[in-house]
Amino acid sequence: MLRRTAADWKEVPMPMQVPIQNTGKPELIELPNVCPRCCHAMEPTVAATWMTRTQRVQVALRCGSRACGEMFLAEYDQGPGGRPWYLIRTVPENPERTVLPERVKQLSPEFASIFVQAEAAEALGLDRVAGGAYRKALEFLVSDYCVSVHPEALATIERMELSAVIQAYLPAGRVKECSQRSAWLKGDWTHYLKRWKPHDLADLKALIEVTVAWVQQELLAGHFLRSDGVAQPTKPALSR
Repeated sequence: MLRRTAADWKEVPMPMQVPIQNTGKPELIELPNVCPRCCHAMEPTVAATWMTRTQRVQVALRCGSRACGEMFLAEYDQGPGGRPWYLIRTVPENPERTVLPERVKQLSPEFASIFVQAEAAEALGLDRVAGGAYRKALEFLVSDYCVSVHPEALATIERMELSAVIQAYLPAGRVKECSQRSAWLKGDWTHYLKRWKPHDLADLKALIEVTVAWVQQELLAGHFLRSDGVAQPTKPALSR
């Protein structure tokens, strides 16, 4: 999976005199030139400005891209001795955006949608929310793949826990072996006493990356093995 961030676009910041609404004094600041939401270079529009009690400048901006147009916040601090204002951060933070393979997104749109939301939650520091969302995304990916290979088992797979689907329908191999060793894939992980730890989240994301790569490989293999050119995964034997 490829990862894309706002840092992939290198543009010269745009210094601009911006009037601060609650002080009436203009300040010279450099407006962000990459939107933290769509990660594209753009020229933002200033919507509002404010000087905080801690003497920081906050600027509400709208992305200048027609395809985006979302609002975001830029916060500035000033160096000692009245030095120029410098950008501290933008909110939301610039998250790493994972570019999922098109075939995988077509196979499991729910996986792709939940995965994007999980990344957004992680970027905001919501590790517990992100952990549950990543797990749910993996559940959709594995289940949708297994249903595509074994459509006759749709009703059964829909009622099974993720760990049971992995055990019953994934073919023997490293993906299955890694999954079976992951205690946080068991159905009771949402129990009150359970907690997501940093290594749990990192391991889960690594497993998703491995699984996405494996599913993509299976889909590509099925595409080339079929004489009609329809992208379908090969059908491995069940491993009950």
